[in-house]
Amino acid sequence: MSNNCIFTIVSNNYMHYAHTLFNSIAEHSPDTTLVLGLCDKKLDSVDYPQGAEVIELEQLQIEKLSGFIYQYSILELNTAIKPFIMDMLLDRGFENVAYFDPDIRLFDSLDRLWYELNDHNVVLTPHLTDLLDDDKLPGELGILQAGSYNLGFIGLSNGKEAKKLLKWWKSKLYKECVVDLERGLFVDQKWMDLVPSLFDKVKIIKDDSWNVAYWNLNHRDITKSSDTYFVNGNKLFFFHYSGYSIKAKTLSKHQNRFMKTSKGRELVELCEIYNKDLTINGIDRYATIPYYYNDFCDGVKVPDCVRRVIKDNNTLFDLDYFSIIDVRKLHGYLNKNIREGGNGVPLNRLSIAYWESRKDLQAAFPDLYNTDTVRYLDWLVNSPEPSFGEEYLAPIVNNLSSLNVGEVKNETQRRFNKKNVLEPATKFLARRIWQYKDKIPYSIKKRIKPGYGKLVFSHGYGGRHPYSETAKVTTNEATNDSNVAKDKAGITIAGYLHAESGIGEATRCNINALNVSMLPYSVVDYRVGNISRMQGLLPANADFGARYATNLIHVNADQMDVFAESDEGKACLSDAYNIGFWYWELPDFPDKFNKAIDLVDEIWVSSDFNKKSISKKTDKPVVIVHPSIDLKLLPRLDREHFGLKADATVFFTMADALSHSDRKNPQATVEAFLEAFGSTPEANVQLLLKLSNLEHNPDFRSYLRDIIKKDDRIKLLEGYLDRDELSTLTSLVDCYVSLHRAEGFGLPLAEAMFFGKPVIATGWSGNTEFMNSDNSYLVRYNLIQIAQTSDHSPYGVNSQWAEPDVRHAAQCMKNIIDQPTQAKQVGLLGMKTIRDNFSPECTSTQIKKRFEAINVD
Repeated sequence: MSNNCIFTIVSNNYMHYAHTLFNSIAEHSPDTTLVLGLCDKKLDSVDYPQGAEVIELEQLQIEKLSGFIYQYSILELNTAIKPFIMDMLLDRGFENVAYFDPDIRLFDSLDRLWYELNDHNVVLTPHLTDLLDDDKLPGELGILQAGSYNLGFIGLSNGKEAKKLLKWWKSKLYKECVVDLERGLFVDQKWMDLVPSLFDKVKIIKDDSWNVAYWNLNHRDITKSSDTYFVNGNKLFFFHYSGYSIKAKTLSKHQNRFMKTSKGRELVELCEIYNKDLTINGIDRYATIPYYYNDFCDGVKVPDCVRRVIKDNNTLFDLDYFSIIDVRKLHGYLNKNIREGGNGVPLNRLSIAYWESRKDLQAAFPDLYNTDTVRYLDWLVNSPEPSFGEEYLAPIVNNLSSLNVGEVKNETQRRFNKKNVLEPATKFLARRIWQYKDKIPYSIKKRIKPGYGKLVFSHGYGGRHPYSETAKVTTNEATNDSNVAKDKAGITIAGYLHAESGIGEATRCNINALNVSMLPYSVVDYRVGNISRMQGLLPANADFGARYATNLIHVNADQMDVFAESDEGKACLSDAYNIGFWYWELPDFPDKFNKAIDLVDEIWVSSDFNKKSISKKTDKPVVIVHPSIDLKLLPRLDREHFGLKADATVFFTMADALSHSDRKNPQATVEAFLEAFGSTPEANVQLLLKLSNLEHNPDFRSYLRDIIKKDDRIKLLEGYLDRDELSTLTSLVDCYVSLHRAEGFGLPLAEAMFFGKPVIATGWSGNTEFMNSDNSYLVRYNLIQIAQTSDHSPYGVNSQWAEPDVRHAAQCMKNIIDQPTQAKQVGLLGMKTIRDNFSPECTSTQIKKRFEAINVD
């Protein structure tokens, strides 16, 4: 047996990660002893890594083990047992013991680690070795809150100092391995911040090739030579694929800084290697295995707030949760009524504990023991979020059954207007989670499910009081949530609600239209596969959750399969009529998206161009619903704020480098500007290029910076602007230019027309839905084949798009200067087109008409 030991900890649903890690260790250091800590029950159906010892959770010598287990979530428990396993292994006499997270893969021998442990008691790796100076997530504050050192890896050398550390660490994690940001705790990592000052001979490894991950990749360049990968010149030791998904385009779900393609071909290859490993090692087989300790021994699901009750109550902590008798004692304790609320309705311990566990619910129902009692308990019964089983829901329903139905109806009518819209004071709290966003690390924020605060009475129950003895609490098996049947009276909007990108803005456009329509709606925030900044704001009355039996899903076809496998997707797609709101920029819709078509019942598109393309591939309904355009300004901002001359004629174009820069083609706008005015440097003109996410396309950034050096009248504005700030900028320029090769709709063009700005644009694709030769300047073009050698994913090679005539575009720019009266008239006609036909009221009418037709069908 080797004197060196590596261990990891997983539950059964992560076994493919453990196989991948251990296989990479066996490849590079085959003499290492491997141990698997199983934070679960061992199952005959699971193949555990060959050659590795498996230590089950219940084998650990932990006092009052069942209380220890059930006080923690799966994330907390997987980290809490780390020092206990490590101590057990050192007691066996191993010279060195190291822990690796299961989502790590080795690319080199462990000799470097053992060498460091020859001279040190503890080896740690920091999250950061340089500054984070962009606006992406996680930032330095988020890293600080999560912990200075990444505890996905730690190495210990056997000796008195290591044993001293483990004794201390076990004492802390016995009750305090929690995600409790208000108290400054993030599982085991925050405790480790104290180790360098409390213990001797602690080595902080700043070698860039150790523990490479999304949090430090900003400071690391990956290269390859002779099938060997290097990081900043050092041979790659191990890569940490934290938050990784095979199907997502982003490198990790815990960040919005990197796509898998962001750091060159070498990063793409590292992802392809990991994809292959996970697939071979059984991701499809293991990922859906349920966690044993998600339920008590009597089959009742454990609510998260109950885990905290067990943790904080010594009597409950001491119970034996492997015994049905003791579990029933806990149920009795939680279901006991201990306070009287408004209207004489009792409140039991569980309902109070859940309210106390969430600040957003405290904001939504501040007067819990008086005026908000009924609303809160109603929310508990009907929202899918608490996921309470019948054991816990039935007592709450019984408490509500004490209500006088007549009094309830009167109270309900007071709280609702004639169109069943909640008054602001009772709506659930639009920005509830965002009030705390600066205090929540991105990795945790992604896990938080927002709440919901409306009364069920608003939709009617066929004359039957929902809290009568015949009322039933149903379980939606597709979402594993305790839930009433989805309401047919409204629409759930799912998508990139906060993304500052075209698809994010389109989502918010439809939300605005629904507000006008007065149709009930809820929203589901989805983020995987989109790394735009997530600071777009929603209306203050947005309700969260998959409430309704009609879903409008703003996730493009190329990401629908990923959405369908996510928690958000499963909650939405089950038991519902599903509509994909898709944008596509080319005449041919690819066959590779046929699976996406299979996932929906119909498709909504923004233009006839989209409709013709997609209709070729399906008999399902394809319906045109226009984006609603209604923009607000910030009058305090002027041209000087954006670095523009007050008296110049300003041409403006913008693009997102993540939205395929060759398609948006901003370089052609630069060429047209130089063609028009390059020979007349005295012309009082400017061209403003507003481009976001250029850091993800460094070659394109360099190209642009080089080309705009030719004329100091060309300005480059990088990064994001707030929604109203961007609208104000659009209102301050003189002309918008888009020499795109293809557009699904062209929202920025329509927004410029909303402000009466003449728009110069390629006369082809989705923008012709609202642009014509009278209300805009349509640029001539030739249809060309996308080159066979070009990489324009997700567009197929040999597909067609437009090549705009740069000289014609230059002449249009000159016409803006030389024929100002005509330019103004064109702008006014464009404004009329947009305001008459693309208003929230128009879109609202389209949505209501189609929604009614769906429900009649």
